[in-house]
Amino acid sequence: MSVNFRVIPLLKLQAEYGYNRLASTDFGPGGPDPGLFICYPTPVEDQTIGERSHADFGFNVGGGVSFTVTDTARFYAEVRYIHTNTPTFNDSTGH
Repeated sequence: MSVNFRVIPLLKLQAEYGYNRLASTDFGPGGPDPGLFICYPTPVEDQTIGERSHADFGFNVGGGVSFTVTDTARFYAEVRYIHTNTPTFNDSTGH
């Protein structure tokens, strides 16, 4: 069996349309502890305290390589940067 390390560089540039949704939830006392990643075995009622959504155009750009390892196997790896133009949301205090 011969090993053929053929390298193929790749470059990608794409336009996209993205939808973003954010919901802030407060579980109250007895709910999960996000700092410690602990959930307690007590029933809690979640309460949505804020919700926003936005859809807009954006882009992603990336690159990668494809290695031909054997006649029937190939390894592929890539890195992408994805950006969607979204507005800045402020809370009631302006932050």
